[in-house]
Amino acid sequence: MKKELSETMQECKKVLEYLQNHEQAVAFLEPVDWEAYGLMDYPSVIKHPMDLGTVEQKLQKGQYKEDVDAFARDGFAKFVSRKNIPFFDSLCVCSSTGMAKRM
Repeated sequence: MKKELSETMQECKKVLEYLQNHEQAVAFLEPVDWEAYGLMDYPSVIKHPMDLGTVEQKLQKGQYKEDVDAFARDGFAKFVSRKNIPFFDSLCVCSSTGMAKRM
């Protein structure tokens, strides 16, 4: 069920859309099909898998409520590493006030 988003979560949605449309986001749009890739140790290595499609579903269902930190953890920290994802430096993030800003 799609919920009406608060102003804060609407700003987070803008951030999510920016990430989803980034040319280097393709690997993060859907859950990793680890079985199809033969990555049998994936569940033991990646304890809390997350992808942008799942973040979008959780946002639409109102599962984040007003918790911008939870959105940011799911949206960025689970799979974006400054060391191995070059586009991290240009990402938008939600501040605690819900305003989108450039890093």
